[in-house]
Amino acid sequence: MKRNPMMNNPQDIGASSITKNLTTRSSSWRSYFFFPLVALFLGLLMLSADTSFASHGRGGSITWTPTGNAREVQITSRQGWRADAFGPVPSVGATMSNDYFDFGDASGFYPTYTVTAVNVAENWMEITSVFTHTYTTDGNYTVVSQNSCCRISNLSGGNADAYYKIQTEISINSASQNKAPISSMPIILYVNPGVTTNYVIPATDPDGDPLTYSFASNTETNLVANPGSTSISLSGSTLTVDAAVLGANTLWAVVVKVADNKGAYINLDFIISVSGTASAPPAFDYGVTPANGFVYNVGVGTPINFSLKADDPDVADVVNISVTGSPIGSVFTPTSGNPGTATFSFTPAASGSYVVLFSASDGASSVGTSVIINVGAVSSTPFITKWIPSSGHIKIPTSGGGYNYNIDVIHVLTNTSVESASNVMGGYTTTAVLNPADEYLVKISEAVPGSGFPYFYSLGLNAGERADLKEIVQ
Repeated sequence: MKRNPMMNNPQDIGASSITKNLTTRSSSWRSYFFFPLVALFLGLLMLSADTSFASHGRGGSITWTPTGNAREVQITSRQGWRADAFGPVPSVGATMSNDYFDFGDASGFYPTYTVTAVNVAENWMEITSVFTHTYTTDGNYTVVSQNSCCRISNLSGGNADAYYKIQTEISINSASQNKAPISSMPIILYVNPGVTTNYVIPATDPDGDPLTYSFASNTETNLVANPGSTSISLSGSTLTVDAAVLGANTLWAVVVKVADNKGAYINLDFIISVSGTASAPPAFDYGVTPANGFVYNVGVGTPINFSLKADDPDVADVVNISVTGSPIGSVFTPTSGNPGTATFSFTPAASGSYVVLFSASDGASSVGTSVIINVGAVSSTPFITKWIPSSGHIKIPTSGGGYNYNIDVIHVLTNTSVESASNVMGGYTTTAVLNPADEYLVKISEAVPGSGFPYFYSLGLNAGERADLKEIVQ
């Protein structure tokens, strides 16, 4: 397997490097000052290792969604760190505390994080914390996580050892509960030297709002320079990396802002690693792997299980599949090789939405594929909505995700059924030509008694289609 040597030992400042530096000092004071000083420093370092992170940060993001309670939001904070920074590499599911999380209203706390991903080959882990916070007044609040030292020591672009900050803005509006976008990026994005690489950033908006992509400002990131330029650029959701300009064997910190049209945004903080040797990238086998961008719309308690496979045309290369953005409680089991394989399983215990990104890397270049998981309430009570179909048709973006449902379209004025279908799975668009001036009720009910069904009416609708949806009756 080809690896970027700069990532194998990413020069985090630790006890061994400090000891090495100090031993080069004059021996005239060594026996009186050096050993007590080192012993004291190492003791303090070990005491603090289980409560906060001294290792250099690799990336992360913060997203949020209203809970339905007054001015209360659920916040998901994700961070990437060196896997072996504090001794043995932790297992997925291990918990640890981290630096102060600032809610932006003169309050905060120290969250407990759960390890949701570990990549031993690339020596990183992703940790995730999910918690709620209630604001006292409406307004916009800038929330910040990990506003401290430092990024890794061998970053290019003037960002070596720069302060590390993950930031977003939470909008509290009691009259309209907007939700933040959801996205994931690899902790390390590997690209070949000397060529241009395009990478599509996977993202979704729970409200169906249009999204824009830009580079976050230096104030939002603590970067000396966010390297958005001709060498690293954005066109919509496509990130373009010109490695010929960046140079081989270099590392770059990048923060991309994903924003909706209502002021909510998330910042995606990650590292681009330009390898030293060119290598044909792996490719996912979509005969095994779910289609890129596949959406699972499921109810609470419904299990999701699938496999992944990626091949590399360089037969001597070893393919490693990793995951970021996975929910707490999910199980990801990779097996390195050529092909590289993995399995993913998740049984959701609560509602929520996730963009789960899988990356296949041979150590020199990487590719990504993603799935979107929407977990909603499951009900046996028919779900009824009222529409005025401006186009003459009604689009129902409800996705079955393992749930089959029956649908009945009723003309309100005459109280007659104009169209019905049974055992539907996935979205549905009416075939009957409807009067664009009349009201219609759409009733969705479970296809199998007792099975329930999820509903996500706002997902997948454009602005015009959302305008046709007039009321949720039941």
